[in-house]
Amino acid sequence: METTMDNIKTIIFDKLIDSRIVSILNTINKKYPDKFKRELIDKEFIYIKKHVKMKFISNNGKTVNTKTKTKTKTKTNTNLKLKTEISTNTNTPSSTPSSTPSSIIETKKCSGRVWHNGIFNRKTMRVVDNIDDKFKVSDYNDLDIKGFNSKYVIGLRCKNICVNDNKYCKLHKKHLIHEDYLESPSSELCFHFIKDGKYL
Repeated sequence: METTMDNIKTIIFDKLIDSRIVSILNTINKKYPDKFKRELIDKEFIYIKKHVKMKFISNNGKTVNTKTKTKTKTKTNTNLKLKTEISTNTNTPSSTPSSTPSSIIETKKCSGRVWHNGIFNRKTMRVVDNIDDKFKVSDYNDLDIKGFNSKYVIGLRCKNICVNDNKYCKLHKKHLIHEDYLESPSSELCFHFIKDGKYL
């Protein structure tokens, strides 16, 4: 019974945390609209969810893991303690050492898009197993790009630091293979993620 209650509490905390993250990002956007544009909210949410791991520790000492990772901090909520820690395990390329904090100031982060074989649902910010049939086209010219971009997000933002005053890192300054993460992707690029991500 305790395990079931812990699972229920974990789900509730997970949803509350997601809601708080979105709320904080919305607040940042309202206070600094020029520096943190509205279209960054979804993308930053994905970045946070990918790089943050949270653990819930119940009164009986058992640890219940969730999908997410932040700085070590302990917070008491009813019968569970919330412990968070920085994740250093990422699949995206980085020129910074592993001891560097994962949160790089927005203005210094490269805005190039990097490959991720999963496509994210824009509302839940989670990788989807399948996409709507209407987007499973055989040619990128047939893709409803506006509809696709309103429902899905492709790729991840590069976590490297920009070169000088440029908006890209050294690699993306020379080769912007997957376009700019802060801009809406093209039909051709979306089709590439659909096809090579094995969504067809």
